[in-house]
Amino acid sequence: MNLEKNSRFNNALESLKNKGFLFDRIQKINGGINSNCWQLYDKNQNYFLKFYKSDENDKRDRFSTELNFLAILKEENFSEVPRVLLSDQLRQWALFSWIDGEKIKEANFAQWEIYLDFIIDLQRLRFSKNIRQINNASEACFSIENHYCLIEDRLNSLLSYFSENKKNILYIWLNDKILFRLNLIKSDINRKSSFTKLINNEKIISPSDVGFHNVLYNLNKLYFFDFEYAGWDDAYKLFVDLIIRPDNIVEEVKAIEIINYLSKGLGIHFEKSFFKFYLELFRIKWILIILNKIYKNQIKSQKEFSKILTKVIYYDKEVGRIWGLEK
Repeated sequence: MNLEKNSRFNNALESLKNKGFLFDRIQKINGGINSNCWQLYDKNQNYFLKFYKSDENDKRDRFSTELNFLAILKEENFSEVPRVLLSDQLRQWALFSWIDGEKIKEANFAQWEIYLDFIIDLQRLRFSKNIRQINNASEACFSIENHYCLIEDRLNSLLSYFSENKKNILYIWLNDKILFRLNLIKSDINRKSSFTKLINNEKIISPSDVGFHNVLYNLNKLYFFDFEYAGWDDAYKLFVDLIIRPDNIVEEVKAIEIINYLSKGLGIHFEKSFFKFYLELFRIKWILIILNKIYKNQIKSQKEFSKILTKVIYYDKEVGRIWGLEK
């Protein structure tokens, strides 16, 4: 990357210099999809510089969501998260304290417990004087009907994208299998009178983008980062996202242990039959998320297209196998 041509980056460095931050070395970090991240070194310590990406089709304010959430965590003495040292809302960047640690490839149950305890501990933010600053999490829905509508819209948008090429193998698979399955779920939802909207004391405060991809491990402690989508959310959505993320699909026995531990800590009665509807719906949602690259025209070759298609079909079958879902 040519730093001289990156005016946004240079403007940030100039602003940091004016505040007394001078760096000896700069290193690009392969960060998340929605951010552009750097490790900055001075003679005494490291820093983490993050630029927030914007999308004309996605109006979520990731910058304000994350910084507001971290400010409340600081106020409530959460020590296992980064500190915001400096930020620029206009240019959408923030400088954070550096966290030393390693990524967790496969979490053991002790690490799961620490992670789940962190989520449980987040609920004391309900009593913070700044609670009104916490908004709904990204794509938060508070009834299964609303979750269904959000996923239906995603699927229809993707089908519309392929509508001029209905012989495309992905279009056929989505239309014949996934849309058919979604319509079955809708019929089941319409027959169930028990799918009521959540009341306030059933809502939880969630990091939203849950998983060990946003965790670092160091000296038997976990450190948490990336709160761009955090806020009030549906507990069942959190349950299902924890165990069927494409990069961390959990087998059923372990998944039930995780959910039981978390639901007990949150004070929520876990209904496995109800949970099955979330599994069906969110298996479809994650399929659509995997296919985002295609929908956003980010695929550069037929080989890459085939790789994503293979991944999404494997994911669909694997979640179905574990939970005995509709094939």
